[in-house]
Amino acid sequence: MYHTGEVVSMGATAARLHLRLGGMHCSLCVESVRKAVRKLPGIRSAHVSIAHEEALVEYDPALVTPAVIAHALEAIGFTVLPGEAAARLAQEEDDLRRARSLAFLAGGALAVATALMLASSAWGPSRARALAMGAVAMATAGGPARWVLRNAWQSVRRGILNQDVLAAASALAGLAGGAVGLWVPAFPAGEFFGAAVFVLGFHLVGGYFSVLVHVRASQAVRKLVGLAPRTAWRVRPDGSEEEVPADELQPGDRVRVRPGERVPADGVVVEGASAVDESLLTGESMPVDKLPGHEVVGGSLNQMGTLVVQVTRVGEQSFLQSVARLVAEARALKPGILRLVDQVLLWFVPGVLVASAAGLVLWTVGAALARPAADWPRAAFATLTALVMGYPCALGMATPLALVRASAEAAARGILMRSGEAFHLYLGRVDTFLLDKTGILTEGRPRLVGARSLTGLEEELLRLAATAEHPSEHPLARAVVESARERGLPVGDP
Repeated sequence: MYHTGEVVSMGATAARLHLRLGGMHCSLCVESVRKAVRKLPGIRSAHVSIAHEEALVEYDPALVTPAVIAHALEAIGFTVLPGEAAARLAQEEDDLRRARSLAFLAGGALAVATALMLASSAWGPSRARALAMGAVAMATAGGPARWVLRNAWQSVRRGILNQDVLAAASALAGLAGGAVGLWVPAFPAGEFFGAAVFVLGFHLVGGYFSVLVHVRASQAVRKLVGLAPRTAWRVRPDGSEEEVPADELQPGDRVRVRPGERVPADGVVVEGASAVDESLLTGESMPVDKLPGHEVVGGSLNQMGTLVVQVTRVGEQSFLQSVARLVAEARALKPGILRLVDQVLLWFVPGVLVASAAGLVLWTVGAALARPAADWPRAAFATLTALVMGYPCALGMATPLALVRASAEAAARGILMRSGEAFHLYLGRVDTFLLDKTGILTEGRPRLVGARSLTGLEEELLRLAATAEHPSEHPLARAVVESARERGLPVGDP
């Protein structure tokens, strides 16, 4: 059975499948996913995001099914992660804990390697320190960095040249050079072993920050969805009430929303009158009066009166879930700058490997032809240097992670961007902002700045007003009460 994410119907001949994938390590994997999907019949388009490890596939349901698409991806080594929100959350937290543990171990290895290199710089190289560095390198490669070598092998088997391949090649070259250096004095064993430790260590630490940015970006959108309450008071036909999970509500159900509670689902007011805080939808801090016939949005906060709401939309059709789905789909759409990065990486990684091989050939075959013998130490140095300096982590991840981080910060402040293209391309061209709500420019919470009494007794006026407004939950009433308390006036006494 495949957990194939979320399927969104677009009509009789088109549907969208939103997948979260595991095993994506760099932008080169994007092309591998896209090629595997496009080979299937009925595929109209496939957008893949390495930054969020997501894919958005538009397909003809009459020609291909989500299970077939998932199987095609799993056949080339990727993992289709659970589509349920709770399962995705658990998986993300597990990934973050695992990456944190690996980064902690890698940090320890880097600290030990740095100490050994400083000692060699101060007192000169020694066989004992070289052996110690070799032990650290072997422990790193066989311990926390084991998955890097495994992923590199799987990538090579699939014909993919990515940053794991380069990291593994560099580390193995360092280990090989260090092993040779233990017996051949011309090879600095400690430096070779140290290069392996630093390449693998930085790869693991960078992987942790990558996962951290992904999880925080998901949490920013998840906070919006989390505004909807988990339970609701459903009104039975006889007028009695029962508390039920909000997920069990169906269109046509009636729910009672008391003051201070959030509306459990989108619906229409059928009884009661109240003021509802809809700032999550409009950005407006002032509550909106709701009477029978008015629509309310799930997640909005009821402030004063009691409302009976007839449910109209639930689940994936609700406002909050629709916003989350649109944001998630937009994240999988690749901005032009990331498409450029992908094209560069398609040539960059093979170029690094060719440069590495060229260095080896130049100082062996070339040196043998120009000199009496090949220069194997220089050949090893040239090969390893090309691999280490060609490590493409920054090129493949810096740009998408910058977009992810910026989008997450914006979402945390209530700004939802539908695409990275809008963020990096169009926002930079904006020279004028038109704002129609004071809540966008202010703190979004009313505050009393002054009181004026015709008799001159301003504190007495404020005390009486605060006493009268004390039972109310209206934002203006709260502002009056808070101002009186700040001045030390008694509130609530007649």
